[in-house]
Amino acid sequence: MKKMNRPASTKSPAPAGAESLLSMEEAIVLLKTTRPTFYRWLKTGKLRGMKVGRQWRFYRKDVDGFLRGEGLRYDLPVGVEPLLAALRNRIGEKGGSVSSLSDAEKLEMASALTIRVGTALKASDIHLDAVGDTGRLRYRVNGILTVGAEFDGRLGPALITRFKAMAKGAVDVHNLPQDYRIRHTVDGADLDLRMCFLPSVTGETMTIRILYPGVASVRLEDLTAGNPVKDALVSAFSARTGMVIVAGPTGSGKTSLLYGCVNHLATPQDKVISIEDPVEYAIPGVVQVIVNKNIGLTAAAALKAVLRSDPNIIVVGEVRDPETADLACKAAMTGHLVLSAMFAKDAANVLARLMDMGVPPQTLADSLRMVTCQRLVRKVCDACGRKDKPSAELMAWAREAAPAGGVPWESVKDLFMKGPGCAKCNGTGFRGRSLVIEWMKVDGEMTAVIGQGDPAKARALALKRGMRTMEADAIRQAGEGITSLAEARRATE
Repeated sequence: MKKMNRPASTKSPAPAGAESLLSMEEAIVLLKTTRPTFYRWLKTGKLRGMKVGRQWRFYRKDVDGFLRGEGLRYDLPVGVEPLLAALRNRIGEKGGSVSSLSDAEKLEMASALTIRVGTALKASDIHLDAVGDTGRLRYRVNGILTVGAEFDGRLGPALITRFKAMAKGAVDVHNLPQDYRIRHTVDGADLDLRMCFLPSVTGETMTIRILYPGVASVRLEDLTAGNPVKDALVSAFSARTGMVIVAGPTGSGKTSLLYGCVNHLATPQDKVISIEDPVEYAIPGVVQVIVNKNIGLTAAAALKAVLRSDPNIIVVGEVRDPETADLACKAAMTGHLVLSAMFAKDAANVLARLMDMGVPPQTLADSLRMVTCQRLVRKVCDACGRKDKPSAELMAWAREAAPAGGVPWESVKDLFMKGPGCAKCNGTGFRGRSLVIEWMKVDGEMTAVIGQGDPAKARALALKRGMRTMEADAIRQAGEGITSLAEARRATE
């Protein structure tokens, strides 16, 4: 029978005051456990300890509390009340109340309110960091960071510990990045939260990506409402082979558009396999593979396995390296429809990046069906929006950029709007976002030009064939009162 890994000493620790320190051996004996189990409790934050020299020491009151089933204790150098008051105020501005929260620890209440404020603001991300002696909670709303609360910076480590405990993370590790994903319920709605803890010279920082339910079922029609890109995409899909690339910077809506395309294509008659890092949303009917470099499952390795799994449609979450780019292009040339995302500043830059990765121009020409690049512009608040007269400088920019981007200036309407800010838009003047997009269809003459390896010439040909650039599309939307002209310039410069 396998022996238990018990400590050498089995003598019970002598009675001591609540503030006395125990060695690891004494704590293990008191808890009646094994050393591996004890280490697991310590690593996951269930039990709190501290290093004294090279040895672990534990407060007797922490060990006794653990035996009684109490949660993790937090050392609070300052009071939590000012932070709670700021978060309560933000909830109140959105018409909410905190009366339904339980009488938990004040710090636990602060962490719950931190997330609740984020959902009330419909934020995509929550940021916790410090500037000097001041801690900050910021929320990314419609792509722009806004300060939600400021607090005494000395409270930061305790807040970080609380969020790590929520994620069952390593609360005693502060010098390495940590990533976790948890399920959290706010007002009856289940949310997925992706937590990233990052060490810095001023202490640990935290970013939480809020993944809202329903995004996985987003429809292509809803994402591209009023934009002819939907018909262009459907036409590119009709070939059932070749590659369609969705490009743009971080936060430009690439993932949403990619999911919209998958939802449009996924049917019981087709086998759809996606390779993602990470998988943000579960898509019914799609086989989703998670990249895990720690065990050698890179995007390229996963793609090789996917090609042996008889797929009809392959989704590569992002093309980042030469091997993945080469395999994706070859898959597109061998009877598969391949969808992928990339970071790029415009549609022509996608071609340049793939060529820089070593993909031969002729291979690109033979594999590509369509390339898009996009941004998201904030929409003028429909509650406080009013007629605007843009500055002479903005109008001069628009008069030049619109025709250069394929939109004649005379076709731009004069319905410019702006929002002074109100309670519904959190004082920003904007509520919601709209897609601005350019696309390059690869067929006929365009195939020949890409085969020559000249992205600039391909862009010029696309404009000649009617491509509307992101700048021009944003100006068109500003002229229709969807966004402001200043926002159109900010988002596309």
